[in-house]
Amino acid sequence: MSTTPHPTLLASLPAEGLMTSRKETALRYLRTLEAEYLTCQLRGLIYTRPNDRAYYQRVLEQKQERIERIGVRESIQTLFQDPAVRTQHEDRLFGQGGLPTFHYKDYSDEQKFKESDRRNYYQPGRTVRLADGGRGRCAGLTDDGRVRVRLEGQSRKTPTKVFTTAQVTRIFTAPVLDACPSTTTAALAAAE
Repeated sequence: MSTTPHPTLLASLPAEGLMTSRKETALRYLRTLEAEYLTCQLRGLIYTRPNDRAYYQRVLEQKQERIERIGVRESIQTLFQDPAVRTQHEDRLFGQGGLPTFHYKDYSDEQKFKESDRRNYYQPGRTVRLADGGRGRCAGLTDDGRVRVRLEGQSRKTPTKVFTTAQVTRIFTAPVLDACPSTTTAALAAAE
């Protein structure tokens, strides 16, 4: 099993001036850890099983410690210290809306999590925003991977409408990736 970072992440890492190869390697590793941290934080919000949430909370704490330790050792600003770094990661994760671009460590990790990430992000009953500005409640995924939505104001007897994942974004009642670097289990539960 390969642990090579996903190619799209490597290609999108910023070139932060001239630096030694050791520092460049540390920067790439740090940015990869930060992307994993934010993906883990999002999974902690969208996965509903208590065991999953507890697992992601433990992983968040471990990744936060590692990120902070590397940032101090290498004198690199992390997503916890520099809002621009955090914004850059969030923009990469959420893009223009729709299904987030989850970070996967490698191809094997992507195959393992991709479908459950989609299923959990578009859970039935969750509030969603449509690309045209409308709102509604998610009614699940179709067999071909599109999202069924009951538009706001429609009765349960009204058929749902079907949209592509690019047209439907989940709405969270609390900021998804808040400014606090550590997300407690209680905060994760409150976000839903």
